[in-house]
Amino acid sequence: MAVEIDATKLPRVSVIDSGVMLLSLHQRDYRPDSPTCRALWRALVDRARLAAGARVLIPAPVLAELLRGTSKQEPPRVPGVFVAPFTAKTARHLAQHVSHAFIEAEVAASHAPRAYVKYDALIAATAIAYDATLIALDGWFHRQTTWPIAVKHPRDFVTAQTSLPLR
Repeated sequence: MAVEIDATKLPRVSVIDSGVMLLSLHQRDYRPDSPTCRALWRALVDRARLAAGARVLIPAPVLAELLRGTSKQEPPRVPGVFVAPFTAKTARHLAQHVSHAFIEAEVAASHAPRAYVKYDALIAATAIAYDATLIALDGWFHRQTTWPIAVKHPRDFVTAQTSLPLR
């Protein structure tokens, strides 16, 4: 079954997390969120949408994860899609919103490798620096209530299904 994305729900500026990007580029097709991520990517990079001023930002740490992966695949280069560098502004947002104590608490709670959580923190700081909606699969992103940005799961953009009465 094809996944449909509701274009009216798409943010004007979005930052894509590594997991979403990997699934968007047909890596790890066995994952249940793969069809949704691929449909979301197609909607985000729609030419008319980008020509109207929408932007998709791929944080530099996401690009690094893609290039270190098994397929070493780069995201498509199209107007409106940019690799977002880690800048001094981003570093300040990282320091302000994602403390060492926060990272250690998340490592302890999730049992995720420290490096994994640190990369995620860099990605979140990028979204904050660009005042963008962060689109991510990871649950810890979605538990953040003090960040000055929206954090969305790819499923949040799927067109709602209408129910049909069965008789």
